[in-house]
Amino acid sequence: MPFTNKESFSQTADEYMLYTGSIEGQLGIVNSNLVPLSEQNLKYCSWKQGNRGCGAGLMTSALKYVKKKGIDIEKEYPYLERDGVCKAGPSKVVKKIYAFVNIPKGIKRPFKMQLPLLDRLL
Repeated sequence: MPFTNKESFSQTADEYMLYTGSIEGQLGIVNSNLVPLSEQNLKYCSWKQGNRGCGAGLMTSALKYVKKKGIDIEKEYPYLERDGVCKAGPSKVVKKIYAFVNIPKGIKRPFKMQLPLLDRLL
């Protein structure tokens, strides 16, 4: 049964929400449209990039997956709080990213100054 209350998810689920949230926010800024993306898609399908489902994962691994394969919207691939088999497919992909940049800790440049770069990356 899919969860509808994101407040009840585990810490591992929070990690995947952080990953999809960062993509959702950036796409929302560029496209003026906020679309919820599937945490489950990342959790089940990004093993080859180094993530471990309920055993946690890394932002860079999640972004590598979305760059290579794309990601479904949450409505099409809802979150389940357990590991399982990847059910993503090219016909279901809604969003892709073309590049990503790790911003070094302590960077002082305001985010608004980075938006033109972001627009070219999405």
